[in-house]
Amino acid sequence: MEDAKSEISLRVDSKVTEGKSRGAKFRQCVKVFLTHLLSQLGLCLLVVAYAVGGAFLFKSIEAEKETINRQQVRVSRSHCLDDMFNITERLNVFERARWIRAVESRLRKYEEDVVKAVRDNGYDGNDSDQPVQWTFSGALLYCITVITTIGYGHIAPKTNEGKVVTILYALVGIPLMLLCLSNIGNVLAGSFRFAYSKMCCLCIIPPQPRSMLPNGFEGSSPNSVSVAPARIPVCLVMLFVASYICVGAVIFSKWEGWTILNGAYFCFITLSTIGFGDYVPGQSTFGFDPTTNTLQDRDAQLKLIICCLYLIMGLAIIAMSFNLVQEEVILKCKDVARHLRLLAHVDD
Repeated sequence: MEDAKSEISLRVDSKVTEGKSRGAKFRQCVKVFLTHLLSQLGLCLLVVAYAVGGAFLFKSIEAEKETINRQQVRVSRSHCLDDMFNITERLNVFERARWIRAVESRLRKYEEDVVKAVRDNGYDGNDSDQPVQWTFSGALLYCITVITTIGYGHIAPKTNEGKVVTILYALVGIPLMLLCLSNIGNVLAGSFRFAYSKMCCLCIIPPQPRSMLPNGFEGSSPNSVSVAPARIPVCLVMLFVASYICVGAVIFSKWEGWTILNGAYFCFITLSTIGFGDYVPGQSTFGFDPTTNTLQDRDAQLKLIICCLYLIMGLAIIAMSFNLVQEEVILKCKDVARHLRLLAHVDD
């Protein structure tokens, strides 16, 4: 009897131990998964998936509303033309004053309908048979401007569902994007520092030595000289950022028909996350050309996607520049403090 009880207790203990081991394995798997997920590549892929998923989501919510709004404006315009024809047919054409009053009243009503459609429903002036703003590339650009806090304002959700989803989307996306940009900035800073050190070696530029300090300062001996890693000048970092802005200015000036100055202005306002919205990519290549009334090729959608990549990479470069400049300023402050301590030691 006792042997049976002991056997049962051993089985129970083995099952409990097995359950604990499974729980530990599960927690270990979750830990490994989260570690990979929050790694550099995993975080970038997560941001990309989040932006692409948001683009499909907002397109499904807002595209139909935009199409319906355009159809309503088109119907209102058709009714206005019919009423104007009826007014002309009913009134004597020689009664100019009465005709002007009747037509003016009808046109004012049509203007009110158009203003309401623009203000409340985001009508953009295009007919229902023209491409909508809420294409995949347009929605992707909207998602990027939301999670990067640029906020051009050229396109905004008009449905209640779209507004609620935007709030929730931004609450998760903004911290995620900031974390991603911070990590990418650190990686770019390390790569830039490594490339600069290699360039210094190729150009036979001697590394900057640290000041020789007496024993007891910074843990160095009287005869030791420590060599600091390559320190990147602030002017070189600013030159790199300016070059990136100039490249973007040339690209957008060709795509959008802007001047070089306007392209550089757009890139700076965008990468600084000011985002006035007076210059927005895709306005002149957004699938429809108002000057020729013809559909443009699919390259317009590709250009918007490339624009999104340019914005994200530019923000990462800005984060890298802040990282490098901050590091250089800290090192300068440490050098000044070190020399002050050295002077105080010599005076003693």
